[in-house]
Amino acid sequence: MPKVLHITTHMGGGIGKFLSETLIYEKTHRSPFEHKIILLEQPKKKQFVEICENNGIDVLIKDQNTNFYDDFKEADLVVLHWWHNPVMSGFLRKFPPIEIGLVLWVHVSGCTYPSFPAELALLPHKTVFTTAFSYDNSAWSSEERNKIKEQSTVLFGLGVNAVSHKPVTLRSSGEEFRIGYVGTLSESKIHPEFALFCKAVLKEIPSSRFILVGDLNGNEKIFRDIQDYGIAERFEFVGYTDRVDEQLETLDVFGYPLNPYHFGTTENVVLEAMSIGLPVVMLNQCTEKYIVTHKTDGLLANNAEEYVKLMRYLYYSPDERVRIGENAKETVLNKYSIKRNVEGMRKVFYNEISRPKRLFDFNSIFGIEPYEWFLSCLGEDKKMFCDSLDQGLMTNRNRKTEIIDAIQNCRPILRGQGKSSVLQFAETYPNDNVLSFWRGMVQSQ
Repeated sequence: MPKVLHITTHMGGGIGKFLSETLIYEKTHRSPFEHKIILLEQPKKKQFVEICENNGIDVLIKDQNTNFYDDFKEADLVVLHWWHNPVMSGFLRKFPPIEIGLVLWVHVSGCTYPSFPAELALLPHKTVFTTAFSYDNSAWSSEERNKIKEQSTVLFGLGVNAVSHKPVTLRSSGEEFRIGYVGTLSESKIHPEFALFCKAVLKEIPSSRFILVGDLNGNEKIFRDIQDYGIAERFEFVGYTDRVDEQLETLDVFGYPLNPYHFGTTENVVLEAMSIGLPVVMLNQCTEKYIVTHKTDGLLANNAEEYVKLMRYLYYSPDERVRIGENAKETVLNKYSIKRNVEGMRKVFYNEISRPKRLFDFNSIFGIEPYEWFLSCLGEDKKMFCDSLDQGLMTNRNRKTEIIDAIQNCRPILRGQGKSSVLQFAETYPNDNVLSFWRGMVQSQ
């Protein structure tokens, strides 16, 4: 039986759910492969690790500096799960000089930070994207895009195994209209004017109530905004729960306006909402426009005004909520089922195992030093950080002020906690003086 080695930084959150459910489904449906997972850091939460182990899938924990020779030698195929985590960057810097078959599985869109370099997409035997939006990467040339399309495929992340047959609850006009959001509230994910969206909806639908499910840390702005707008009593903050399905079943609509620069791909929580027949309202952007077709199995708004109109449309058209919700179920089963995704994964693995193995060197793409790894995926944000290292520019008082101000006010994902931010890179590699320099700028805001 061919052996597939999965290497990931950790198994928390979405990546843990994806790996555990996908590999367990694959294993319990006559798997032609033997899977093993290696984590590059100690797991903070062991939920998905234990699920894998309880289902006969080996999970090992190895520091990035450990010798991986034997693991690579045993594997018929190595799968790298990539989202530009600092620890993974360190592992790629010292990538074992062993001939292997390599699949790169990309868990971010790559169209914003972290930007996905064309050279990286063309390096492995096969690149697997988790959204067709990845092909819209503005940093690629037309020639690069065509080559990447030939050497890659799209598999939709987790997928859904079943849909709910619970009847949709239709509330009459005047009853509480429950609009839900599930996921992180971090500034890098949720729309920066989320509270303003909700305020505008309340003006049109006073009976609206907003249920937010997920980790409440990392975005004080939302809490300040709803207080300032005087709408706090219309919000219910559930916090983290592992029973998202129970929360979804209490909703009328799934409202999911995201940051225009978010890095998400499959958006599994959207698929979960669709699978129980909830109409989903999102912005017409990024990966969202590839998940649903407007007014068929979901709704897409071009701006805040349209978002409100669509909510009003659903509120006064309960039959449309049912129609769109039922179509959403069909879409999930036909396009995003875990069965279809696993079949696609098997096809990729079969094809790549048969190809000649070769050596891989990532240093020409990412660089040698940790600060270079951070710079390598900055995309259009790279210039301001590079300018801060230019002594000629930094000796000019006005230019220095402009550069520091730009870095201090860079996108939330770059200055936040985690998510491959400069703070996370600096914390992971405290001996890198350049990263420490940038961290000081960001924290002095």
